[in-house]
Amino acid sequence: MKRYKVMLATVTAVGLLVASVSVVNVPNKAYAAESERKLESLADLDPAIVDDVRQTMQQLWQGQSLQIELDDIKGGNDTEWSISAKNVSASAIVNKQTGKVVRVMIHYDWDTFDDSLKEIKTLKANITATIRQLVPKGKLQADRIMRWKDFNTGEDRWTFFSNEDNNLQGNMDAANGQLIGAHMNYTLKQIDADSIKIVQDMMKKLTPGATNKLAPNVEVNITGTPGKKELYFTDVKGNHVVVLDDAKRVTEVRNYTNYKGYVTDKELRAAFAKPYYTKKTALAAASPLAKQYFNLDLKGYDVKSDYDEYTFTKKGKPTVKGNINNKGKFWSLSVIY
Repeated sequence: MKRYKVMLATVTAVGLLVASVSVVNVPNKAYAAESERKLESLADLDPAIVDDVRQTMQQLWQGQSLQIELDDIKGGNDTEWSISAKNVSASAIVNKQTGKVVRVMIHYDWDTFDDSLKEIKTLKANITATIRQLVPKGKLQADRIMRWKDFNTGEDRWTFFSNEDNNLQGNMDAANGQLIGAHMNYTLKQIDADSIKIVQDMMKKLTPGATNKLAPNVEVNITGTPGKKELYFTDVKGNHVVVLDDAKRVTEVRNYTNYKGYVTDKELRAAFAKPYYTKKTALAAASPLAKQYFNLDLKGYDVKSDYDEYTFTKKGKPTVKGNINNKGKFWSLSVIY
């Protein structure tokens, strides 16, 4: 099951900065009692907590040689404290009940890394290669990089940005420095005429009789799959999306005029507790669309359903996936070549 927006970003780096993670911890009575007091500074904390925060930051630090010093408690809420470093741009989130570090964020400039570290050399090389794939011409580079580690979920990644183009964002796996995903916005003027015509023709198929004017920005996504690059086009009203791959093939279409949103997964599961389609009726509904959008014949395909999502597979053939609304209309179809 998926939650769609008009533009699907491969990465949501800004969301990482403000994400709130639900944590289940075994309460420590001493820390729990201490957390009930209003804390104004690090001096109010158990020294063991303070030392653990500093050591955790130090262990994750991969910049030029220095000893991290803590500044103070800079924020928090009913369940967490936010503690900042003094001599680097870093912060840690600490659970008040347990006194344990939950998350750490460390910010770097490109030139503040310890370039003697093998993993940093790999990271920098892969970030540079990713940007060159997004921007084949030009000298755009990553100026700001953030290490984000969540000790409860195990999430551990690098997020990079550019000062020159705020639309550029990407995530790398901190375990190996490999690309998770990256994206940036192009303008239509940067897109070749053939691609624009393909998209405009497809938009007309999505809304017969209508001339869909394209939105001025095109989101370009790449993932860790070698060479995979996709361009996301929308109409000016945000009702339709057409996705092209690097070979100018349509890989996905969405018609939000047929979209029926659900607030929660529970609501969606309830709506599709009983499959809307049988295998035969699902093929009957999807086949004309797959032919129209992707020029694919679904004859002989198998079908599996997962609530509102239907997957069509056949050995040696591209896989097609689609999502339906509560009336059985496919509002989203994609193909995996």
